Amino acid sequence: MNAVITGLTGTLAPELGKYLGKQGIKVFGWDRNIYPTDDFQSAEKYFRDTMPDMFFHLAAGSPIWAGNIAKLCSELRTPLVFTSSVSVYGGHQKGPFTIGVSPEPGDDYGRYKMQCEEIIMMNDPAAKIARIGWQIGLRAEGNTMTRHLSEEAQKNNGQISASANWFQSCSFLEDTASVLYEIMLTGNSGVYLVNSNNDLNFFELVSLLSDKLKTGWKINRTSNPELNNLMLDDRLAVNELFLGEFRHRA
Repeated sequence: MNAVITGLTGTLAPELGKYLGKQGIKVFGWDRNIYPTDDFQSAEKYFRDTMPDMFFHLAAGSPIWAGNIAKLCSELRTPLVFTSSVSVYGGHQKGPFTIGVSPEPGDDYGRYKMQCEEIIMMNDPAAKIARIGWQIGLRAEGNTMTRHLSEEAQKNNGQISASANWFQSCSFLEDTASVLYEIMLTGNSGVYLVNSNNDLNFFELVSLLSDKLKTGWKINRTSNPELNNLMLDDRLAVNELFLGEFRHRA
C-alpha cells in the first residue's frame, strides 16, 4: 500500500511517515522541484507516478495546490486527509470548540487554512479535514511548542512566563500522527478536531513539560493572555496529555 505525505521536510509529516512505515505502508514525498505545486498537469503526472492508496496533505502551499490535490483524489477515489489548524478559530472566539462551532478566522494564517479547507471540500466532498493544535516534540526542534519555549528560556535567563488563563489545544507529535492515520481509515468525511489537552492551562502544561524533559526552566505564573482555544471531538481516541502518576505529582 502506498501513501503520499506532503511536507516531509517539516515537523509533523516525518513523524507521520515513520508511523505509516510501522504499519507496512510505503511513503512517498512530493518533490516540488520535479512536480510544480500549482500546475494541474504536474499534479496529475505525480499521481500517475506514485499511484497513492491514501494522501496526506500536510505541507504549506497555495490553496490552488490544495484544490488540485483534492480534485485528483476525488477523480481517482484516493482518500484524502488535509491538516488544518485550530487557528481557523479567531482570538475573539471562546472555546472549547466542537465541530458545530463555525470558525471565524482572525488573522492571515487562519484565513489561509480556512480557504484551503473550503477549496478541498468543494473539489472532494469525501475528503477529511484534521484541525490540529500546537505540536509538542520531545526535542527543541522544528515548529513545536518545545522549541518555542526553549528559545524563550534562552532569551530570558531560563525563565518562561505562562498564563493560568490560557487553555491551548496541543498534542505530542507521535499522538497526532497516529490520529491522522485513524482519521484516514474512518469512512466519514468532514472536519475532525485533534487535541490531547482536555483541561490543562498553559502554566500547568509548561510546568509538566519542563518536568518531563528535565529542562530546569523557571515557570512564572501570569494571568494574561485569557484565551481558550481547546477543541473537543469525542469521535477520536487521542491520548490525553500527562495522564497517570506523572500528572498527579505535578
